[in-house]
Amino acid sequence: MDLCPADDFPADDTGHGFDNNGDVLSLSPILLEKYLTAAERVVETAFRDDAARRRFMNPPETPVPLAYRKIVLPERDHIRNRLVLSKDDLPPADPVEEERQRAYPILMAFADRAYRRPATHDEVSRLLRFVEDAIRNGESTEHGIRVSFQAILCSPQFLFRIETGAEHDRVNDFELATRLSYFLWSSCPDDELFAHAARGTLRQGSNLVRQVRRMLRDPKSRALAENFAGQWLQTRGLRDLTPDRTRFPDFDEPLRSAMIRETETVLRRDCA
Repeated sequence: MDLCPADDFPADDTGHGFDNNGDVLSLSPILLEKYLTAAERVVETAFRDDAARRRFMNPPETPVPLAYRKIVLPERDHIRNRLVLSKDDLPPADPVEEERQRAYPILMAFADRAYRRPATHDEVSRLLRFVEDAIRNGESTEHGIRVSFQAILCSPQFLFRIETGAEHDRVNDFELATRLSYFLWSSCPDDELFAHAARGTLRQGSNLVRQVRRMLRDPKSRALAENFAGQWLQTRGLRDLTPDRTRFPDFDEPLRSAMIRETETVLRRDCA
């Protein structure tokens, strides 16, 4: 979808030439307000698109093993035992609980992708409170899901790339997948990369090399030249420079664009 919410954000500080250096970044009140506004606008726009809405409300089966969810198994056994009882043996259905169970996999799938790692059972359960509040206030379950999505997009788990594995000198597979995707694509891991992380196969054999080569062949790898190299070689600064017309009479806008495009083309060719 053609959305650029970051266009309204204030510029980030830079450290050693890069604007993603955590040592110099901060979250100001005005930036947080921008995040809240952007999350609401993005979710509302996405749900107006029929294809996007269908995907949100009917997420594919997750490849993440159950152990990552930190669900207490006896609770699941209790749920399974309820499912084999006859209809007459079941207690009266609680409408709120039914909607909770319907919303659970929807929120889990979205949180997985936004957090770039498996959302825990407790995290999803907290998000379900928005669904419960919506139902109790006479609003639809979908409204509660939309509000939950907005909360996910304002969560530190989405806004920051948190690495718990780095404390033990080894990032886990989800964190490694995130490092790769943001370095090469400036975006979150795709389905294939996320599935490798979920299965624990990203580091097995030559999988890591194959994934890097696949990602470099993808058009999204343009971000490596435009974002990383643009800061590393400071070609971004060319957009703001105004050379002295007397000393450089041949300089014009097409030349400015060509200088940037030439550098990016060389880098994309060498990386591929």
